[in-house]
Parts: sequence; structure tokens; C-alpha cells
Amino acid sequence: MTTTDDPNKGPGGFECDVIVVGTDGSDEAARAVAWAGGLAARIDAAVVAVHAVGLLDHLPGEHQTVSIDIRDQIQALLESEWTQVLRDLGVEHKCVMEEGPPLLAIPRVAEREGADLIVVASHGKGRASALLLGSTSHGLAQMAELPVLILPTR
Repeated sequence: MTTTDDPNKGPGGFECDVIVVGTDGSDEAARAVAWAGGLAARIDAAVVAVHAVGLLDHLPGEHQTVSIDIRDQIQALLESEWTQVLRDLGVEHKCVMEEGPPLLAIPRVAEREGADLIVVASHGKGRASALLLGSTSHGLAQMAELPVLILPTR
């Protein structure tokens, strides 16, 4: 992440080449993907759409096949419906399914991809949402080593 005097690079001259956006297929996450895509289109950045997985791997024996099928279905959704807006905007992007909970997976991908910004949706239900332990957006805002943009619920 660098700053520049070129106002076309982003807010306050903020230079952003890679935006990581968390998605889980929800309506709120779709808004985050669309917002990240819109920003990326304006400042000529790439987007990395991340879906965190891992809980399926712990299913017992006979359910392993189910977890592989579900994983394949999620990957297909991530690469199609969940990121369609990025293709519509003509934004360079890639899709990543990352092992682990979102609070760990999203920053790990951001670091690996050299991201300058993380975008996530808030799934909160008002002021009390910040008090809920385990909130991905709140946790990212506290722990991430780069800027995190949290889109509020409508």
C-alpha cells in the first residue's frame, strides 16, 4: 500500500492494486462484492473474492464424499453467481476458497495476494452487533494489518 498525489488512484491518493473481498453467497456479501468491484473498476485494481471453508473436512467417514460434493458446489457458485458482477464490470479477479474460519482465512489470502484493502459486509443487527464475539467484520477490523472497509447493512 502506498500513497500518491494522483487523485485518480483512490480516496486521498491511496493507491490500491488488489482488493480482497469476503463472500459467503449472502445478499450482504453480494453487496460487498459489488462494492469492491465498483471501486476496482474506478481505480484499475484487481479483486480476489474469498470464501472460507474447512468445517466440512471434519465430517465423519461416510460423509467425506458429501463434503467433497458440497465443496465442489461452493467452488462453482464462487466462480459463477457470487462473482458475476465482477465479470459484468470487466474487473480482473480471481476466486479463492481458503481453509479455516473467515477471520483467519481472509487476512491470510490478503497477505499472500499482496492486498491493499479488505472489503466485507456487516451482518450485524444494529448497535449490539459489535458486542457479539465471533463477528467476522468486527474481528477483521480489530486484527487486520491493512485497511478494512465494512459495508453496513441497508
